[in-house]
Amino acid sequence: MSKFRPQTVETAAAEFFSDLKEILSREDLAYVGLPGGLSMDPVFSSLAAEWPVEWISRVRFFLVDERISPNPRDSNLAHLEQIFFGPLRKRIAQDIHILLPPVQGQAFGYPRSDLVLLSSGDDGHVASLFPGQDTLLNEEWRYLVTSASPKPPSNRVSLSLGVFQNTYSLMMFFVGKSKQTALQALFNEVADGNLVSPASRALQTCHPGFKRRIFVG
Repeated sequence: MSKFRPQTVETAAAEFFSDLKEILSREDLAYVGLPGGLSMDPVFSSLAAEWPVEWISRVRFFLVDERISPNPRDSNLAHLEQIFFGPLRKRIAQDIHILLPPVQGQAFGYPRSDLVLLSSGDDGHVASLFPGQDTLLNEEWRYLVTSASPKPPSNRVSLSLGVFQNTYSLMMFFVGKSKQTALQALFNEVADGNLVSPASRALQTCHPGFKRRIFVG
């Protein structure tokens, strides 16, 4: 954790594709997790525009969390369809495999988590894991349900810290001026050896060789 050197968001697509190429060189399939949030739109636009056509059939996507709401504009999947999956599908003219998040807690449906993008909130939350909530105590390989999100909508489904901590390559984004406080808090936690925020805990891993990177913009 102490060796983090933040990179600019502009380098993220190249890093993403480099890791994905490595994973596909040794695995038949790659399992890739994506977040919601408007701040990630430039990253997703770059990925959709640059995605190698020959890789799409070997990638299985999943959402790191979803908002449970009757308003379709609240949906992370709907936003990803607009900014990433839709443009990508149009460009490559192939099916895209997406594991839809459940509306209730259940085991994570893939055997591995290879490559995950996470975007930190200004309070240090990632996916729908918020500071001080009981969901941070559950590190099982599963989706968790919360009805107490401090940000609307209150009902959400999120992958657990256990999935993120066991992901081979995790890319954490702090995009926008409001996220710089969360970034500084993360570095303070690392320096103090007291990892309490969801962002800092998601970056933890006990696996030598697993990749952890931070991108700022």
